[in-house]
Amino acid sequence: MKGQIVETIVFELERKWSAKYLGFVLLSLILFTNIPTVLMEPPSIISLLRFSSGLRVTLLYLWVAITFTNSFCKDVEQGVMKDEFSNPLKKSVIFATKFLANFLVITIIDLLLVMFSSWLVFGSVFLYFVFLVTFVQVAISFLYAIVSVFIGITLRNTIASVMVSLSTYFLESYYLLISGSPFSIEEVFLYLILGNSVKMATALPIVMVHIGLPLFLLIFSFVFFTRLLELD
Repeated sequence: MKGQIVETIVFELERKWSAKYLGFVLLSLILFTNIPTVLMEPPSIISLLRFSSGLRVTLLYLWVAITFTNSFCKDVEQGVMKDEFSNPLKKSVIFATKFLANFLVITIIDLLLVMFSSWLVFGSVFLYFVFLVTFVQVAISFLYAIVSVFIGITLRNTIASVMVSLSTYFLESYYLLISGSPFSIEEVFLYLILGNSVKMATALPIVMVHIGLPLFLLIFSFVFFTRLLELD
C-alpha cells in the first residue's frame, strides 16, 4: 500500500508541478516581491511580513486556488479522478494524498520566497522570522485551498472554484477596511500568535473564518469525496 501511495504522490506532482509550471509560478511570485530601497534596521518580524505580503501574497493565494482547483475539479472534469478511483487505494487516502502533496509544494514555495524577502529586507536570512511569516501565510492559504476543493467537487466548475476562493480573500480584506482596522489579514494572525493586543471585535471574525469554516468545509469535502462523489 505504501508503494501505491508513493506512486499516487509522484503521479500528482508530475501532472500538476512540471518543471516549466513550477518555474513560471516561482518567477511570477519573485517579480511581484517588494524590494526595499534600504536595508531595514533593526530586523523585525513585522517588517518581513509586510515586505513579503502585498501583491505577492495575493498572487500566492491565487496560485493556491488554481492548484487545488486543478487537482480536484479539473481532474473530475477530465476523467482523471475516475482512473484514480480505479486504483485499490481508498478514496480517503486519495483525497489526503492529493491535498497534502499540493499543500506541501505550496508551503515550500512560500518558505523559499519568504527567505528571499528576508535577504532583500535585512541582508540576511532570519530563520525564526522566516518560519513564523511562512506559517502565517500558509495557515491563511489553507482556507482558500479548501474552498477551492469544496466548490470544485460539488459544483464541478473550475471558474467558480477559483473565483469563490479569491472572493473570500477580498471580502476579508474589505471587512478589515470598513471596520477601520489598520492591519492586514496576515498582521491580525501574526499579532494573535505573538500575543500582541488586537481588537477582538476585528480579530474574532477573521479567526473564526480561518479556523471554523475550513474545518467544516474540510469535513464536508472529505465526506462528499469519499461517500457521495459520483463519476460518469
